[in-house]
Amino acid sequence: MKEETTKMLQIAKDLDRVLSEFVFGNHIGLATFQREPKKWRSIFDKLGAIEVLDRNETYGLMLKPEIFDLMRDYIHALEEQLEEAQLDLLFARRGENMKWVSGEELQKSALESFDNRIDAIRGLLDGQQ
Repeated sequence: MKEETTKMLQIAKDLDRVLSEFVFGNHIGLATFQREPKKWRSIFDKLGAIEVLDRNETYGLMLKPEIFDLMRDYIHALEEQLEEAQLDLLFARRGENMKWVSGEELQKSALESFDNRIDAIRGLLDGQQ
C-alpha cells in the first residue's frame, strides 16, 4: 500500500509540474496550426501541450506522448483507489452478515452444499433440468 501511495504521489507531482506550465490560453488557431508549423511547434516543444482552436472554441488538445502517459497513469491509479474504496465499502456494509471460511472448513461446506443439491445437480447433468 505504501508503494502505491508513493507511486501515486510521484505521478501526481510529475503531472502537476507539467500541467502547471500549461494553461488553457497557450493556444493556436486551426489555420495557424495548418500554415505555420514552426510557430506552434516551439510552444509545443516547450510546454508539451497546446490547445488548438477553431473559431475561438477548443477543437483539440495536443499532448506529447510522455504527458499523455503521465495522465493515463494518474487516471489508472485513481481508478484503482476508487475500486479499493468501493470494495472496502461493500465489505463494511456486509459486516457481520457474511461468514468467511477457508481451508478444510470451506471444503466441507462446499461438499455439504453439493450433497444437499445432488438431485438438482444430477438433473442438470442428465439434461432434465
